[in-house]
Amino acid sequence: MGGAILPDDGAIIVTSNAGKLWLVAPGKPKTEVTGVPRVDTRDLGGLLDVSVGPDLMTARTGYFSFSEDRGGGKNRKSLAMARLSSDRSKLENGSTIFR
Repeated sequence: MGGAILPDDGAIIVTSNAGKLWLVAPGKPKTEVTGVPRVDTRDLGGLLDVSVGPDLMTARTGYFSFSEDRGGGKNRKSLAMARLSSDRSKLENGSTIFR
């Protein structure tokens, strides 16, 4: 599990080992952020860490690590980047940048 603070209002993006991404905004119930790639949760897998890009306020770019099924009953860690939608409800234009 990991988290990153969004600079505009102090909301936090939080990952879960179950493969879910959550937005926790002050004074509001947590909401799920959709658009996360398929996450392999076996063994020590899951959606792991998250980091906001230096251009978050303009391009809304974020990075996250996750476990990905590699076949043969094995999973491995991957790193992806995606854009957080303007309403902060989903990831857009995601791509895996390291396997």
